[in-house]
Amino acid sequence: MKKPITLSLMILVAGTLACSSLIKPTPTLTPTSTFTFTPSPIPTVTASMMPAPTDTAIPTEPANVIAGLVPVGEPESEWNGIPIMPGAIAGDGDTGAYRSMIKASQDEIQEYYERELRKLGWSLLATGQGDTGVVILIFTGDSGTLSVSLIEHDDEYIVMIVK
Repeated sequence: MKKPITLSLMILVAGTLACSSLIKPTPTLTPTSTFTFTPSPIPTVTASMMPAPTDTAIPTEPANVIAGLVPVGEPESEWNGIPIMPGAIAGDGDTGAYRSMIKASQDEIQEYYERELRKLGWSLLATGQGDTGVVILIFTGDSGTLSVSLIEHDDEYIVMIVK
């Protein structure tokens, strides 16, 4: 005689079957090669690796800088429409600036450029004097801005015009 299957037995069988489908065989591991990058060491600079200081002096004194501004050519009578003070003993320049050397006082040079540039339509905007004694005159006009620097060198002046 057959016995009826009870509900609890059916649940037990169904649960067992369900669990058995979840249990999978353990996978087989296959070894593979991998690449590992190890950076090379970076050298560190230490005090013992630094070069020893040299006795070479870097010119930082104003006299050395000013000596490099001394013009060496024949002076022009004008540069880019700007008159060069008569009596200049040397001069040279390019399209942006002109330097001349003259033996005159600071006041004489300043008065000359203020007077002559006013005639050409330039207006004196400002004057100033730096710690090293350099005097700068700044003019404005229809064609822009113009500066005239008076730099004392020995008993003469370098007049530098920048337009």
